Parts: sequence; structure tokens; C-alpha cells
Amino acid sequence: MALVKETDYGKITISNEVFKEVIENACSVPECKGKIWLAPKHGIEAEYNEDGKVELKFSAVVKFGEPINRLCNAAADDVARRIKLRSGQMPASIKVNVVGVKSKGIAKRSMEVIREY
Repeated sequence: MALVKETDYGKITISNEVFKEVIENACSVPECKGKIWLAPKHGIEAEYNEDGKVELKFSAVVKFGEPINRLCNAAADDVARRIKLRSGQMPASIKVNVVGVKSKGIAKRSMEVIREY
């Protein structure tokens, strides 16, 4: 599903592929690389809130033994920075839904880390 906004000049459409690219790039920064990954088979949700700011939600898998809050906050902060660079506006919030912890395999988890801006 794409993020669509009507303006006086027409429709602005941002595909989830753009958000996926931003999230994957954020997961490859030094403090996150090899420790947090975009979860396969889980979607990315983006919508505008009542103030016209983006609210983003995505699912991730984290490496076993790593501090989940620190990793999720670092990834969310980098995603927010990249969104601001592309759009000129910080997102309202980024929610990272941790769906698994990776060691030899992936153990299911259900935890949400919310970062508001």
C-alpha cells in the first residue's frame, strides 16, 4: 500500500518500496549492521496523522544478545533522519515491531518499540 496525500497541486504518492529502501539503509549503519534486519514477509505501514506528519510502522528481527531498545531506537532515528532529508519533515512516530530474535534460527517474539519525534 502506498502513502497518498492530496494537495492543491495534485496527488503525492510514496510507495512502500521507498520506505523499504530507507529502512534497509538504516539497518546497515554501523551501530545496526548485522544486528537488526527488516523482517521478511511482514509489511510496512505508513500513514499521515491528523497533523499531516508521517507515522511509520515496520517489523524487524534482532540479533540474540543485543539490546533491543537501543537497536530499535538507533534504526528508528536513522529512518527519521533519512525521511527528513527526503521530505524536509520529521515523521511523527516510528514503531518497530520486533517479531523475532535471531541466533542459530529465529525465535518468535512480539514486542513493539515506539519512537516519537
